[in-house]
Amino acid sequence: MKNILKISICSLLFFSSCAKHIYVDYQYESENTGRIVLQPTKATEKTFVSIDDNIIVNKKNVKSVTINNVPVGMHDVYYSIDSWIYKEALDANYKIDVKKNNEIAKIVVIPPYSVSYWVATSLTAIITTMITIMSAE
Repeated sequence: MKNILKISICSLLFFSSCAKHIYVDYQYESENTGRIVLQPTKATEKTFVSIDDNIIVNKKNVKSVTINNVPVGMHDVYYSIDSWIYKEALDANYKIDVKKNNEIAKIVVIPPYSVSYWVATSLTAIITTMITIMSAE
């Protein structure tokens, strides 16, 4: 029974996400600024976000990104993921017009998981089940 519990806990940890809501200040001054919120349709791994060629997020697991104190005006925002678990790469570019004391939200559509991801997930589940059954005997 102890082995089953250990395997279950290890499986839970393996499949759990460490993605976070990330909050970043673009600059310290908050006068004449707004906020940009990037909300992916699902948590992403190895995420890169830049605004006007300044890297804001570098290889993080992300649930959302909120960029505070963005100066008023047009900005180029880039959202990219570099992970094998998605069917295709994502390189989203947005031109966002920030207005004073406004929040601009963008939904970032994330591609579906790749076949390789589903194969790895299935194999992990099968192997965990087999080990559980063998250790119970």
